[in-house]
Amino acid sequence: MGAHLVGKAFAFAAANDLKPNEFRLLIFMALTALDSDQPPRYFASREESAYGLGRMVEDKTTLDPRAIGARDAAFWAVKTAVQGLVKSGAIERKQRGRNGRRAEFVLTFRGGQSHHQKGGESHPGWGGDSHLEGVGNSTPQGTTEEPQEELQRRTPRFTEASHLQPVDNSDERQSA
Repeated sequence: MGAHLVGKAFAFAAANDLKPNEFRLLIFMALTALDSDQPPRYFASREESAYGLGRMVEDKTTLDPRAIGARDAAFWAVKTAVQGLVKSGAIERKQRGRNGRRAEFVLTFRGGQSHHQKGGESHPGWGGDSHLEGVGNSTPQGTTEEPQEELQRRTPRFTEASHLQPVDNSDERQSA
């Protein structure tokens, strides 16, 4: 199985800001793919991919509305995670899944193709740093620590250990 690929997946995730489901699915894909395949491939049903996200799905034949809703939610989570992984460059879609055919993906681990990458790249839609003009150009002044005199003045001092003495909660009146 893909012990070497799992290491690559962790390294990719460390260099890219993957969402939790994207990370889980990438690790699951790497674990089930073969290290010896060139290029490494992942192919599984939506149910199996949902299982990789920690979701068990009911059979399609169930009529329970809650099970149908959970099944749809699990498949939506798989679809969203796959889209994020494709966009991040972790995987490449080779074949779309359809009735009777499983989707197939190649694990590429090519970072830097998306807004997910950590580091100095700006996020799309942010338009660079022009909106930060004048911000952060000065040297920080002051300190976050309070002066010791002020801290000592506000801190209550106990001259005796009254706060450590047991409290007598007994009632003076005796019940008969």
